[in-house]
Amino acid sequence: MRAFIGIGLPDSWRHTLNCCAEQVRAVCPEWRDARWVPPENLHVTLAFLGEIAPQTVDPIMTALHSTLSSHQPFTLTLKEPVVPVPHGRRVRMLWATLDDSSGKCEQIARAVGEAAASYGALQETRTFKPHITLARARSPLVYAAPGNGGFDQCITPCLTSDAAMSVALVTLYSSTLTPQGARYAILGNAPLAGR
Repeated sequence: MRAFIGIGLPDSWRHTLNCCAEQVRAVCPEWRDARWVPPENLHVTLAFLGEIAPQTVDPIMTALHSTLSSHQPFTLTLKEPVVPVPHGRRVRMLWATLDDSSGKCEQIARAVGEAAASYGALQETRTFKPHITLARARSPLVYAAPGNGGFDQCITPCLTSDAAMSVALVTLYSSTLTPQGARYAILGNAPLAGR
């Protein structure tokens, strides 16, 4: 089964990001046909594990509990709700970026990735950038710079004062690809220290 380790979002963030997505689709017609992540699937990926055997779920969960017992809960802040990726003119995705100025999210991403790798999961080689994927373009799109019909028009109506969330739990998810999009199921939760 395909699996990943991630952080679920509070309903207030799902609502805010869904509002941003609706605004982008209204203002930027080229993004209407993109593959948008449904609000219930929005999350922060800490480690994509690839295909894992079902019998490795329990050992991975045990490793996560052990690994996370030495990490304290932390706060993530919504930095930019709509960011084109990669930066430049040929955009493939839209992200919401997160502020991890403490570096704790990156530390946990590295730790859980290493813990799962001992059970055959993929090990990430790219630099970790905490984000939430909002949409994937079916083919690269030309980015309209702010002020020219860009995403700056979409963001202001959606922003709320609830832009920070406390992270005290990490989740192991399965991901099943269907013609309607990915379906996620929770395989287990692991609390951070003190929870």
